Amino acid sequence: MCSCASQLGELKQKFHPYLDDTYDVAVYGEYRDEYNGILKLFETHSNNDFRGDYFRAKLEMPENYSISGF
Repeated sequence: MCSCASQLGELKQKFHPYLDDTYDVAVYGEYRDEYNGILKLFETHSNNDFRGDYFRAKLEMPENYSISGF
């Protein structure tokens, strides 16, 4: 689990500069594929975790994500 977290942390540092830019499908696809590749290496996660991780990140980092609705 520690190795998985370490690799995901490195990935987060790589895509962090793109948070302020406009959305780019190609960049998103590249990092999504790398994220899923990391998850496949470890039994502790499934590919379905990406959506949950995204929503959790939105709640924990409101300065980087706009939340609308209820």
